[in-house]
Amino acid sequence: MRRALANARAQLAEPACRQVHDGSGTPDCRPAVAAATTRGRHVVLICADRFVRTCWPDGEVTLIHEMLHSLGLGENPPTSLKISRRVRMRCFDHLAQRKPSTR
Repeated sequence: MRRALANARAQLAEPACRQVHDGSGTPDCRPAVAAATTRGRHVVLICADRFVRTCWPDGEVTLIHEMLHSLGLGENPPTSLKISRRVRMRCFDHLAQRKPSTR
């Protein structure tokens, strides 16, 4: 999973790749939105310019957040901020707390 996320992140840094799911110009990509989906929809739109400017290096949290919506998770409640905090805590914070290997 980590390798897939890292590879996706690297690919989304390329302008041509960002155009694949580029939702820029659609009503879903409002000024404060970096990525969007609709509950139960299996497409996550990337609002390319905003995503690149605001989500690096945290793009994985945003993508998992939107994937949860695509799987049926509603919003308000819980708030968008609470969803992202929970994703960060469950998926990424434990990695930062690991001690480096002493081999």
